[in-house]
Amino acid sequence: MKSQFKAAHNSLKEMQNVMNIFENEVKSQEVKYNDVITQPTRKPKAPSSKKRNIYVKQSPNVKKVININNNNTKNLFKESFFMQEKAWVPVLNKLINEDSQKMKNKPKMSGCSKQEMHGIIGKDSNDWGAPLLMVECGKEARPGYSQVKAHEYHDTPATLKKKVKTLANLIRASENAIIYSGAGISTASGIPDYASKAGQNKTLAKRGKKSANGYVLPTFSHRALTGMFHNGLLKRWIQQNHDGLPQKAGMPQHDVNEIHGSWYDPSNPVVPMTGTLRTDLYKDLSKWESKTDLCIAIGTSLSGMGADCCVHTPAQKFEHMGVGFGSVIIGIQKTGEDVHSSLRIFALIDEVFVLLCQELEVLPTPLHKNPRAKRYPKHIEPVESVFVVPYDKNGNLSKTGETSYLDLRPLNQNLQLTMGPGKGFKGECVGRTLEGHFRIRLPHQREGSKKHGKGTSIYKLGSWWIESLVYGREPKLPLINLKQFNKVGANVKTKCVAITKSKKGNGGVRSYKDLEF
Repeated sequence: MKSQFKAAHNSLKEMQNVMNIFENEVKSQEVKYNDVITQPTRKPKAPSSKKRNIYVKQSPNVKKVININNNNTKNLFKESFFMQEKAWVPVLNKLINEDSQKMKNKPKMSGCSKQEMHGIIGKDSNDWGAPLLMVECGKEARPGYSQVKAHEYHDTPATLKKKVKTLANLIRASENAIIYSGAGISTASGIPDYASKAGQNKTLAKRGKKSANGYVLPTFSHRALTGMFHNGLLKRWIQQNHDGLPQKAGMPQHDVNEIHGSWYDPSNPVVPMTGTLRTDLYKDLSKWESKTDLCIAIGTSLSGMGADCCVHTPAQKFEHMGVGFGSVIIGIQKTGEDVHSSLRIFALIDEVFVLLCQELEVLPTPLHKNPRAKRYPKHIEPVESVFVVPYDKNGNLSKTGETSYLDLRPLNQNLQLTMGPGKGFKGECVGRTLEGHFRIRLPHQREGSKKHGKGTSIYKLGSWWIESLVYGREPKLPLINLKQFNKVGANVKTKCVAITKSKKGNGGVRSYKDLEF
């Protein structure tokens, strides 16, 4: 008994000595990055607590402690991932186990260089196999904009895992990584894209289904990218789509640039192909074009849109000057920018981000299938749908502490747009959806249309806008009240307009019914 006690005492004493060594080593702040990639010549800055690719110079005893901690962290992450993302566990296991039954006897990509297949970083790699031609389609992916064919490719499972690991290292090493997303990221949510020409029965990118109530849910990739943003790994999202799925996944409105317009911003309606980009959004795009050191292009054909500059510029800096980390392109079709990319990944987008979450140990944001309108405290929302905002009466962010009201009660007829092709147009709020989006009736805004300024159309203000506005995170209100809210006699119950599909009538015509909040 005494010998057992003595052995346990010695073991505890030894562990205490190890921990003391560990604490002293950490206090010395002798930290540095692991080797990431050999291409960039820029020296890394002092590591941030948000960077995950850091290790401490240690003695052999301290290494044991750190390895134990790392293993515990990995196990905790895996448990959390499996609990939150049960539906994706089979996909993850299939990718990890390199199940490639569907890839047997598929021809390899040909007629192009290794740099086009893998990017600049992988052009000299001997163990990265060529992508496989999974779906052959000789049609042009974007007729009139690009002559690239709509063939669909996929990396072999072994190569895909190596590429995702490289992508994780690039993200860790970057300081100003941004996302540039196209229609391909949203197909899994049920929204069609432009470039898929093989048809739903043949294409790799099967279109997902909307929820039972018609609500479009964000994809796994939207949630994974948002999780990475909140972990400090990504700094900006340049969004070509109009669908609001990044915000539904939890991305803050003020960190998303919806450069081509939005379905959830009355001051930024969808921009026609020959239309004009909103000036403030284009300035923001130009700022991040020069600031970013890594642009991750996801599900976009890169067929010459003006906003493609945020991919092209960092790619050129890396390729010709060795500055930054360039561009990463993720998608199943070729693009004209592949040869200039640092890393080219041919795979389904959600598959890439399932693997990337494991590499970075970052959980996606949770999926909310039935979001509902929420109320704010009385000092922010004194009356339902009336908000105190730190902006002046002209909609500009106040520098003096001045506040005003944003009154979005139904049938409030004194709203006016402050920006966009409909700047100055007057309208009214006609209700609110169950999800919390405000429905605003305004004259038609489509630029170049004969209807511009005539008739009326319904535009939505996304529920996420309210949080950005009440905390002053946007430089300008998208719309203002011409007549300010009066507290006297304002205690009137407001109603929410719920949109439902009619069971009768012409193929599910939408009807409306009032529901109390």
